[in-house]
Amino acid sequence: MPRLAFLTFGVLLADWNQPQVQGFVDRIFGSFEAAEASEGFIDRARRTDIGSPVTQWGEFDYPAFLSPDQYARVAQTLSVWEDLESVFAFAYGGFHAEGLKYRKEWVEESHYPNYAAWWVADDHIPSYAEARLRLEQLIASGASATVFTFKQAYGPDGAPITVDRARVKELMERNAATTG
Repeated sequence: MPRLAFLTFGVLLADWNQPQVQGFVDRIFGSFEAAEASEGFIDRARRTDIGSPVTQWGEFDYPAFLSPDQYARVAQTLSVWEDLESVFAFAYGGFHAEGLKYRKEWVEESHYPNYAAWWVADDHIPSYAEARLRLEQLIASGASATVFTFKQAYGPDGAPITVDRARVKELMERNAATTG
């Protein structure tokens, strides 16, 4: 059964060790814990160290639209989920949603999407090189069956779909019950 690969991407307003982004840094492990406790979560790329570009799914691969001086401030995650509703419920519910309220204080405003989603085979582990290509494709061509957003989503069969809001609400409630 296909699974959903999900990339989040942004450039911090300051270096990782600066007070301006300390609130973001302080929330990282809590966000990872909330994701891992969320219904529908399968796995994620784990960094060797905070701020390190190296994970067990490969090293970060920076999109062509970034300048090298931004690389050290990149914050990105790569994860795999059972479906679109599971990652939506995590992203916009609970601990992670609380952090999104401060996004403008921590992350540069951008002309590019801050996430990309695409379907992968159940035995496929996405890499950051693959994620970079998907993000660049989304920027260049918009949403399609090969890379998409919540607003313009596609199912594993390539047909357009919409996020099932009723299921998202149920997932948010169940996630809140398990994370307390």
